[in-house]
Amino acid sequence: MGGAAKGLEAYQLHGRYTPGPLLAPFLLLALAAVVFRPRRGAWRERLDIALLGCTGLALLVVAVATSQFDYRYGLPATPLICAAGALAVTQLRRALVPLPDSPDDSTTVETKNSD
Repeated sequence: MGGAAKGLEAYQLHGRYTPGPLLAPFLLLALAAVVFRPRRGAWRERLDIALLGCTGLALLVVAVATSQFDYRYGLPATPLICAAGALAVTQLRRALVPLPDSPDDSTTVETKNSD
């Protein structure tokens, strides 16, 4: 066996992998962020989340469908699913927590000095 094969075998045997139950909340958050639409805008962020989440999920599904699953096949999907979850948390937080109001010209009261 070559160096790369030994490295992959060591990765597989010694348990250095991301467990599936850790990835599931990220996918659920991504799904919630895509479905939950409190405002009409922000379609681009939802599209980014859907693209990352679906690509990561497709990588996992294709790996299982075409061969016997091995955790090394899940390695490329992990950063995509985690990025989708992080973007989902950011979008949901932005949607649920209102931003502080900024003062505009219509609420400013002008006073005149009568000298």
